[in-house]
Amino acid sequence: MTLRVDDGQCKMRGCRTNVKLGGSHGLNSNIARERRSNLAMIHAGSNSLHHIRTEVSVRAAITSGEGGLLSYSSRIDSMGGRTLDSNLAVEAPVQLDAVVLGTPSADAASIMFSVDTDEFDLDYPTEGFSSIPEAIEDIRRGKMVVVVDDEDRENEGDLIMAASLVTPEAMAFIVKHGTGIVCVSMKEEDLERLLLPLMVDNKDNEEKLRTAFTVSVDAKHGTTTEASARDRATTILSLASLDSKPDDFNRPGHIFPLKYREGGILKRAGHTEASVDLTILAGLEPAAVLCEIMDEDGSMTRLPRLREFAQREGLKIVSIADLIRFRRKRDQLVERASAARIPTMWGNRILLQIHS
Repeated sequence: MTLRVDDGQCKMRGCRTNVKLGGSHGLNSNIARERRSNLAMIHAGSNSLHHIRTEVSVRAAITSGEGGLLSYSSRIDSMGGRTLDSNLAVEAPVQLDAVVLGTPSADAASIMFSVDTDEFDLDYPTEGFSSIPEAIEDIRRGKMVVVVDDEDRENEGDLIMAASLVTPEAMAFIVKHGTGIVCVSMKEEDLERLLLPLMVDNKDNEEKLRTAFTVSVDAKHGTTTEASARDRATTILSLASLDSKPDDFNRPGHIFPLKYREGGILKRAGHTEASVDLTILAGLEPAAVLCEIMDEDGSMTRLPRLREFAQREGLKIVSIADLIRFRRKRDQLVERASAARIPTMWGNRILLQIHS
């Protein structure tokens, strides 16, 4: 791995150290281990990931860009976070978290450092956007937020709110500023419970981003024209209700349910998944209203006009990229599948198979 040092500050992701060296240096991973370690094998595609967390003594070589060599040795406690004892000036504890792809090797390791800058803070929003916790709180309170996807994807913003808290007033606002195609993202089990099949099978889906539209619906009860803001709100509340039954809806209708992909934005970085993820994080039913924002001239609203719209209407604006980082920091992304005890040159170890 490479450790880059500029003006005395370590710039590598996750580094808390202040290394008193100039230039660019490479960290040679010839590390001598003196203590036992716990070994876990993680199957990831065709590769295996060996994850070693250990208390070790480290002897490494730092080579400069000019081929010079500096060596140091130190003791690093991966659990206790002891201070690195070396000829380099270090201002904070360093943790060893060795991760090796391929065959386990006594001579192969990589060192991961903790992070303490806004640049790498997973809770720190992208410049120009609100934080994810702020958006979650507004969703919990029944307010709308603007969610923007990546510029390389649709580069569009959607008005999103919890389906279980929708009101006729909120629906009128959405219809006024949106495309008029109002969708409700829902989990597969709820769609199956209401007998709402996909419009087309996945293999026949030719929509650009393969959005999973189901048949459209209207509520049978409590509606008149079925197209008014009040009637659409009634339909959405019925979709979000756990007490609703298949016979409660007419097909087709003016509301378009969408099938949420299990795993959310970590599996598909779209507005469908982002909207449900936000309602789940807010502690509400996993169903959300979403509608694309449109300019007065009929074109889709994009950045920076989306920021101007959000500011004018008093709405939070967040990015799907920030929501992905937020979930990656908090979600349990791996689970233990099986374990076996195996003998190694370092003694008996536990081999873990982990699903991600």
